[in-house]
Amino acid sequence: MMKTAITILMYLISIGLLTAQESSIEKFMKEVQELENNKKYTEALELIDLNLEKFSDYEFRLLKEKIYLNEKMDHYAENLPIFEYAHEKGYFFLLHPDIPKYKPYRVFPEFEEISERDLKIREQVNAESKTTYKVHLPKDFTGEKRWPLLLIFNGGGSNLDRVQKHWHSETLKSGYIKVYLQSYNHYDTETYGWRSGDNMADIELFRIFIEVIKQYPVD
Repeated sequence: MMKTAITILMYLISIGLLTAQESSIEKFMKEVQELENNKKYTEALELIDLNLEKFSDYEFRLLKEKIYLNEKMDHYAENLPIFEYAHEKGYFFLLHPDIPKYKPYRVFPEFEEISERDLKIREQVNAESKTTYKVHLPKDFTGEKRWPLLLIFNGGGSNLDRVQKHWHSETLKSGYIKVYLQSYNHYDTETYGWRSGDNMADIELFRIFIEVIKQYPVD
């Protein structure tokens, strides 16, 4: 009994710490974005560099922000070493040279190699990636009745955490079993998207549907 109580307490503490950290990074990003809104791009970059170690769990997000800020100032060359550092850490950005936003990088001879490496890392990660999901039960859920099922897909360039922040009307909260879905198909390290005619996605979605209806009383 004591061991169980300690385990539960440690779990609650870890959840609390995680929530506090998420709140802290969101507060920090608002500071960065306020500088961006005022076109103080250099100051925003400096602020990120000063806090990279503090927010090491959000390194990829901060690297993307640095890349964005450099692009706002047309400092494309300064992003090349960021890409290379990110690749060493296993991160990737979908650096396809045919994507219009990467056109300014084509003037750099090394970008071709950087792009090829980036796409190779993405391909390797996607080969092992799985479609994931999170079930949200109605607030007055009971297994004694059947509930309609609502499948909610992440938007292109989004993920499971972001999509769970949407679709929260009182009717949806009280009347549906909601299943939030995240595609296996990475855009970059932390974002995902869906494709039409994707046999892998079809198989994964059918698997998830069967798992859900076996576990919950779906109408």
